[in-house]
Amino acid sequence: MDAVFAAFGRLGAAQEMGGRAMRILGIDPGYAIVGFGALDYTRNTFTTLQYGAITTKAHTTFEDRLSEIYDDMTQLLAAVKPDAMAIETLFYTTNQKTVIAVAEARGVLLLCAILVGGVITAYGGMLLVVLMWAVCMGGLCLLLHFTWQTVFPGQRVAQDKTFLRSWLAGSAVGVAVIAALVCYRQTVYSDDAINYFAKQTLLFGSFGQSGFYGIHVLLESLLTADYKMFMNLFISVPYLFTGRSINAFMVCYAITCFVPMWFALLMGAKYLAQQLPACHTALYYPLCMAVMVLWPMFLWPATHGMPDAFGLTFAAVIALLCADYRFETLPWPRLLAIFAATFALILTRRWYMFWILAFYAVYVLAVLVGAVLRKTLGSTLKHMLLFGVPSAVIIVGVLLPTFKTILTTDYADIYGAYYGGGFGNNCLGQLRTQGLIWLVLCAAGLVWLLYCRSTLAQAIVAAAASLGAMVLFTRTQSLGDHQSLILAPFYLLMLFGLCAKLTQQKAKPWLRIM
Repeated sequence: MDAVFAAFGRLGAAQEMGGRAMRILGIDPGYAIVGFGALDYTRNTFTTLQYGAITTKAHTTFEDRLSEIYDDMTQLLAAVKPDAMAIETLFYTTNQKTVIAVAEARGVLLLCAILVGGVITAYGGMLLVVLMWAVCMGGLCLLLHFTWQTVFPGQRVAQDKTFLRSWLAGSAVGVAVIAALVCYRQTVYSDDAINYFAKQTLLFGSFGQSGFYGIHVLLESLLTADYKMFMNLFISVPYLFTGRSINAFMVCYAITCFVPMWFALLMGAKYLAQQLPACHTALYYPLCMAVMVLWPMFLWPATHGMPDAFGLTFAAVIALLCADYRFETLPWPRLLAIFAATFALILTRRWYMFWILAFYAVYVLAVLVGAVLRKTLGSTLKHMLLFGVPSAVIIVGVLLPTFKTILTTDYADIYGAYYGGGFGNNCLGQLRTQGLIWLVLCAAGLVWLLYCRSTLAQAIVAAAASLGAMVLFTRTQSLGDHQSLILAPFYLLMLFGLCAKLTQQKAKPWLRIM
């Protein structure tokens, strides 16, 4: 150890620099090797001072090893004089004897720091939660950015100020409405309303206990459970800094899940507007945002502990990337984005798979019909198989436990008490839950989309996909308030079409204000 401490002769120089540096000593605990690293932090700059290890000889009794660690650690603290010490928490392993020995050595290290009056911070499993949140949110931002660049080539988000202002203002209103409804009501939550709050508590508890244990619980949830922790990963960091109440949980997912969902859906509105006669975007975008943030089908689950609408983010990405793609070539970045969005949508909620199956069935049929008309069926089918078969194999392979659960579970028996009949009764149920006026407005938008030749095919595909999803779902369950979200892409398409008609530039004079 003398040779190691000799290098710390340079440490005093750092304290003579202008401004007092904060000195931090990081420790990686062990009983054979204790890793350490020292650095100074001043004026937003980190300066590495030294790093190394405290080692104990093999074949030394464990008690002597602990004594040697204590002596060397005491010398290290005296030489470094840290303002704070960070020490890693333990991860569980299959070797219980090793865990106990490392824990005892860690206790000696903590004792040394306490005796010199240092500030100790333990880092471990929860840092993994923060890291996973950063990866998930970063991946989502990249997916949305790529979708924008693909669907609107040559346009930047920052350049479309009307779109950006409408999204930001609408999101602020939407989060405020959800927060106000959540905080105003006094509700006793149960069943589905408590599931994801309980999942968030389990996620934090398992990672707080151990990083390895947390990863085990997370993977088990993602691969096998009906209610997966996928959405919880996006909620984690904001929720980490709250009072951990269910109301705080709902406000957090309004920010981290609904705000990107509104962005993705507003991209869909922008794409639709480009296919229709020119409209006043300064009216069109705010009107579309108002439809989304005030829609009861979004607000009810959002204010009852269910962030299920987050899945529409990925549904919108899938629909946008498939809208003008006919498999004439194989643009792999686009195809990887479609694959990623599909995989993420499956992880969001099990019943979104009904929409996935119906949408891709209708989409593939439409593309093949178009290929026959263009006389390119051979190449189109080849490209479909080159992408579709490996994608299906990967998804089924990775999520095989999930699919086994789905295929072996009698959902008709489980949800029998909530089953309100087949397809016809569920259609009447939509009339009751959405309201006659709302459905009339949707029908008006659909008529306009079918009338415009540029949107005829998209309206037919969306209608057929929603119809297919509803038929598949209602064979075993009834569409509740949140399960009805599988119909949301079609509802919103119709309403966006109506908004485009109402804000058309050559419409009535009172709308011609720009």
